[in-house]
Amino acid sequence: MDGKISTRTIEVVGVFFEFNFWYIMAFCTLRNDFRQFRVDRILKIFKTQNPFFQEYGQINDYRQNPDGNKTRVRLLVDMSIIGHLCNSKKYYGLVEEIEREDGCEMIFETDWIKEGFPRWLITFADYAEVLEPEFLKDSLKDLLEKISAKY
Repeated sequence: MDGKISTRTIEVVGVFFEFNFWYIMAFCTLRNDFRQFRVDRILKIFKTQNPFFQEYGQINDYRQNPDGNKTRVRLLVDMSIIGHLCNSKKYYGLVEEIEREDGCEMIFETDWIKEGFPRWLITFADYAEVLEPEFLKDSLKDLLEKISAKY
């Protein structure tokens, strides 16, 4: 992004929230491809007279890894934090929640295992235990070490 203002005609597929910002996923007629647009960076928006047939499917069809591989993640999360995860947990691939005596087991099928999922998990990691995969624990440790080294 070079900071220049551009005018785009887009056909919206959906809206999503990620890393404290709202985004629009849309087909951009200028680029003839799908793009994400951060809502707080949009200066002006208006409806055109162009027909829009909504032939693009659902937003999750465009927000996946190119190779399509998903990783199964199981977390045991303290019940006191569950209410704070209501919007984001589905975005990160929640497929099942199992209420247990010691917390809520959350099962995810995610394609954001290398970057997005660990960074999201770190926001409530003091209330969660990684049950699987084992390498996610190492990813969290590495990320925490990088953060600690800066501060």
